Amino acid sequence: MRKKIIAVVILASLLITATLLGFTRSWTESTPTDNTVANQIDDYNRYLRVDAAERLETYIGGFNASDSNEGFYHILFVEKSASPSTPAANKGLLYGKLINSKCELCWMDEDGDEKQITSGGVLKISAGDLDANSIDEDDIELDNNSYLVAANAAGDGEVELIKADANDLAVIPIQSETSTNAAPTCQKGIANKKYVDDQITAHISLSAYTDQDSEAVTLLKSHAYKAVTDGMVEAYANLLVSGYLKGYVGLTSNPAGAGDLVQSTGFSAGGAAGYTSISFLVAKDEYFEVTTSAAGATIYWKSFGTLSRPIDQD
Repeated sequence: MRKKIIAVVILASLLITATLLGFTRSWTESTPTDNTVANQIDDYNRYLRVDAAERLETYIGGFNASDSNEGFYHILFVEKSASPSTPAANKGLLYGKLINSKCELCWMDEDGDEKQITSGGVLKISAGDLDANSIDEDDIELDNNSYLVAANAAGDGEVELIKADANDLAVIPIQSETSTNAAPTCQKGIANKKYVDDQITAHISLSAYTDQDSEAVTLLKSHAYKAVTDGMVEAYANLLVSGYLKGYVGLTSNPAGAGDLVQSTGFSAGGAAGYTSISFLVAKDEYFEVTTSAAGATIYWKSFGTLSRPIDQD
């Protein structure tokens, strides 16, 4: 038993010197000698107990002279600048290693495979460490208002991923990105910036005017047209003495007959006649028509976003 204790103490003493730790005595194996008198052996026996206990207590918290069976409360790992030698078959090593200027806990198996267990004071989990089929929702739980993190590309920092905030809402950090700039695939999907910008461009910015339909024919009065995109119609006519200028929008190819009158203007007989104009909005896939009592009307179409000419239905 005594030989086992001495072996453990020798191993511990290799880690750090007695002077730095403030032990009662420096460790020595030169005493007692073969010439030490018998009445001093009991003193050396007590020295051995004290010196061994001091050193083991430093590395194994809770190792002391108490007879209670309360167990150990900590084990001290001192960093190594390099990995230890590969352990023998059917054995493994748990040790501290200096990584990014910090002592991190590591494990090595008999094949020399090294696994870093901690990183910056937290458990280090790398790709492939967890088997999704063996984990349920009760196995891993983060503190509230604390981000789930991943190692950065350089390996010297962390990237925050997501957290549940103090209001129990899922929060992602600023500068988070979707995997592509494609449009979301469902109504509740997260939209990336490019998609949102494209929608603003397509629905708020206006194209140039055109007075032609999709077949490059001039837009005519009393013709129904189908809008390919959201847009706006503007029309004017010379009513000369009197008359009207009207705009219709509907869901069928007969907006003037089955749709809604959305804009109307004109002059009564004996009034001030001349040019008059109307303008109205048309949604994508709706139909519009301009009617007038005048011989003709000048009609313009303007798309929201990229120019798309309406399709003549007559």
